[in-house]
Amino acid sequence: ILALRMVKLTRFVLEACPRDQAVVLVTADNASLAVLLFRELTAYLNRRAVSLASPQLKKQTSSMVSADNHHQLALSERLHIIRYAYGLSDRADMSSQQLDHLWSLCAVPGDREALMIFLANAANAEMGPAAMALNPALNDTSLQTQQSHSVSSHSKQPLLAAYSDEVRVYAFQNLFCASSFDWEQLGEGA
Repeated sequence: ILALRMVKLTRFVLEACPRDQAVVLVTADNASLAVLLFRELTAYLNRRAVSLASPQLKKQTSSMVSADNHHQLALSERLHIIRYAYGLSDRADMSSQQLDHLWSLCAVPGDREALMIFLANAANAEMGPAAMALNPALNDTSLQTQQSHSVSSHSKQPLLAAYSDEVRVYAFQNLFCASSFDWEQLGEGA
């Protein structure tokens, strides 16, 4: 729970400061803050995998439904800050190795679905309000809602794609279309 609070605090600080300052914070020292946030996400997913594999840790959880709800919220918060950090500047891009690593850590169908939604949202640059006003085809309310959740509340500037076109193609071909991937247990979001 403390780690999630730190993630939320980091998100608050980045969204509260002017965009140019947030970019400096995220991209300084070879994007070390973005990498640190990514490592925190992978550490969380590793802790989750250990707790799912250990029968003793399962018994300690008072309510599995409550734990699963908390997990979905915690995962969503972490993916949101990753989207924000890697979307601030093209000097901080996610790599195909990072996506592979996340994919391998998401063994539970709900986690994999959340990651797929994240990958789809992070694949493209967001449309700012001016671009949406100029193009009536972009005025789909579901698109606007999705965009508004990830645009910084302070700057209202759209985020860039979190990874390159090459990584996007790699993710589609090697993750989503892999012959070993089972779509049966995923929900509508995937």
